[in-house]
Amino acid sequence: MNSTIEAVAAQVGDAKRVAVFTGAGTYAEIGIPTFCDPLPGIWVGHDPKKLETASAFREDVVLV
Repeated sequence: MNSTIEAVAAQVGDAKRVAVFTGAGTYAEIGIPTFCDPLPGIWVGHDPKKLETASAFREDVVLV
């Protein structure tokens, strides 16, 4: 495992920007609500299944 971490560190070490995509479970595990959870906020009134695709992102980047 250390070699995997070291390999990733070597690849991104000189990067100016790094983006990490994780699943909603990562947030849920540490107590951050996911957009699938029933809660108030920007997702109220939106069907999460219609927002979780690449095409939805392309159609409305600001919303998604």
